[in-house]
Amino acid sequence: MPFFVSKPKRIEAVQFNNNHDLPPGVEWDDTEYDYVVVNKLHNSRIKIFQDDWVRVDNPNDRYPIDKDYMEQNYMLDGRQK
Repeated sequence: MPFFVSKPKRIEAVQFNNNHDLPPGVEWDDTEYDYVVVNKLHNSRIKIFQDDWVRVDNPNDRYPIDKDYMEQNYMLDGRQK
């Protein structure tokens, strides 16, 4: 049986902490009484939790990443854009 390895990738993300300014694309949802990430590209609203991250692929394509997953799979890239 073959094994597979994920290709290295570089992403842009910002951490969600509702004690600070909200990351772009994060809104309060009055019907859910919680914060959500609004993904306009896929017309979706995904619940986000304290200290999770918001991945930004382009201005309309955003989605949450669990903080534990982020810590295990990504490290800060010192290069700027």
